[in-house]
Amino acid sequence: MSIDVGDFNNDLIPDIFLANIGMSRGLDVISNIFGDAMQNSGMEFCASGKSLLDQKACHQFNQLTTLLNPEKQDITEHCAKLEDPQWIKECMVTRMILVASIRKMPSLCEKILAPFSFNRNYCQKYFQAEHLTLSRENEIPMQTQFNLLLSGQADHTFRDVSEQTKISTAEWSWNARFADLDNDEWQDIFVVNGVPITQEFASNIFFHNQNGKYFVPAQTEFGLDDYDHSSSYTYIDIDRDGDLDIISNTLYGPFKIFTNNNTQGNSVTIKLVDEQGNRFCLGCILIIRYGSDGKLHQRREIKTGGGFHSYDAPVAHFGLGTHKSIHQIEIIWSTGETSKLEHTFSA
Repeated sequence: MSIDVGDFNNDLIPDIFLANIGMSRGLDVISNIFGDAMQNSGMEFCASGKSLLDQKACHQFNQLTTLLNPEKQDITEHCAKLEDPQWIKECMVTRMILVASIRKMPSLCEKILAPFSFNRNYCQKYFQAEHLTLSRENEIPMQTQFNLLLSGQADHTFRDVSEQTKISTAEWSWNARFADLDNDEWQDIFVVNGVPITQEFASNIFFHNQNGKYFVPAQTEFGLDDYDHSSSYTYIDIDRDGDLDIISNTLYGPFKIFTNNNTQGNSVTIKLVDEQGNRFCLGCILIIRYGSDGKLHQRREIKTGGGFHSYDAPVAHFGLGTHKSIHQIEIIWSTGETSKLEHTFSA
């Protein structure tokens, strides 16, 4: 669902995080997404008051996910339970398209009449498309059902450290990005998750970096335990106090803003302006050196994206912990050229 590049152990070699669907309760959650257990889970969440939706809207939302189940035999079975006549019509049309595509029944498309001509055309075009049959014999095996953290090695290979770093499960993951949220010098990983069809409302996951060795879930401690479904977010220092805040979407409501107020560590944020062509220096790499004799270092890359539907400002944020300055900034430009700035830069 999501891919991002960072440097979780500060060895100046890029690492890769891949967010997947990894349900802590196992595959039963996915295979029984319309079962009674999942419906009860959705009702319990709505009753808890943890959603940004009021209870009535929350229950209606969960009901809708059940209504659109294409496996139900009777297309009208649950749509008729809706109160609004227009909603009933739209529900039936949507379910007819789902059933037609899943059961390969193009004849159902012809039963969609005006004023839903657009929906009928949409249904018909599904069967007009040329669906390729691919050979999987020589396909590279895919890793599914849990997240992956690939640690970059000096010989330009990657090593799977998912289990030893304890990041394997983050539920139905979407956007996941590296960032040092507490300015302790180590990049953490924040994962937003959730999908309506499961009616499984799990909290976002904040993997707190433990000195580049492993991560611990710390979303409750950091105030990031949010149970509404979310697919994307951006890091930004809204209040310019030196730490990163988060603006996150929800799949069915307004955006949420998580303001970072408790960070004690120092930081520095660097913006590059390249007036030769690549104005925001996308693809440029920054390496800072600090501490006693400049023995400590960190690496960042200015990127256009990463994660899922996620775009951050083209700046590099470095948490410095108790250190109050950096001594050197090395810039590897997108052209491959290198510049070094030797100076005491205050945090």
